[in-house]
Amino acid sequence: MSDAVTSFMKDFLAGGIAAAISKTAVAPIERVKLLLQVQHASKQITAETQYKGIIDCVVRIPKEQGFISFWRGNLANVIRYFPTQALNFAFKDKYKKIFLGGVDQKKQFWRYFAGNLASGGAAGATSLCFVYPLDFARTRLAADIGKGTAEREFTGLGNCIAKIFKTDGLKGLYLGFNVSVQGIIIYRAAYFGCFDTAKGMLPDPKNTHIIVSWMIAQTVTAVAGLISYPFDTVRRRMMMQSGRKGGETMFDSFGPVIAQLLSIHVRALCNIIHVRCLLLFLFPKLTSCTRAQSTAGRKSSRTRDQKPSSKVPGLT
Repeated sequence: MSDAVTSFMKDFLAGGIAAAISKTAVAPIERVKLLLQVQHASKQITAETQYKGIIDCVVRIPKEQGFISFWRGNLANVIRYFPTQALNFAFKDKYKKIFLGGVDQKKQFWRYFAGNLASGGAAGATSLCFVYPLDFARTRLAADIGKGTAEREFTGLGNCIAKIFKTDGLKGLYLGFNVSVQGIIIYRAAYFGCFDTAKGMLPDPKNTHIIVSWMIAQTVTAVAGLISYPFDTVRRRMMMQSGRKGGETMFDSFGPVIAQLLSIHVRALCNIIHVRCLLLFLFPKLTSCTRAQSTAGRKSSRTRDQKPSSKVPGLT
């Protein structure tokens, strides 16, 4: 095994362990979010027992289901990380060769930007084909309320996949896949496309200050999440329909899906506008910060006696 492969495997394993720890740490927040997303589509949660908000959900979960139930569905989420990350970055490089082959990012900016969007979106959509059943099981397990085994719909990851496959076949495990593909393309396109493009526009991307890189990553992640969130809500509500009879489904056609998306998008529009305004304000600051840092680095290399500043230019 070559050194490059060994290094990749070590980095991949380290990243997976770190992700497993972080996902486990935030699993209670994720479960609260999922319950609030899908409670209107759940057969177990009646209109009278629906959660009124985040605080109500956080208080009621340990009382009604036990404290450990905050981590219900976390195993599927942790397992899903490894193939998702491997497939995303493997396919991303392949699609980059297709969409960005021979493109000069300086002279053909918009083609370079579109290529990054296309490669990121295509990579996310392709990897989703392989890991969707795990994402489906994670959603159904997190939405499964009840304190004991007798009160719950599923007893675990394997039981969930087996039950749905038995009643609805492979199609049942991929319910909501169409909306998921749209959402993942939008999210991955925004994430990979905007991040790579923003980094490429910096004067010295390889020597960018860690604070600048962190701010770009956080801003891009927030914007991508806000834009794709309505698709995430609808796809999870569609997942909740597997195993039901035809008369009990929420979305008998694509029309109600569009209506749900429009409704959620209208409520999220103000937040998206605020974040975009923040981006317009921050990006010139970030680029000027990096230029100042690069200039300061060149000056300090010429004049060694000059005492370097302890402040980050543009961020003080």
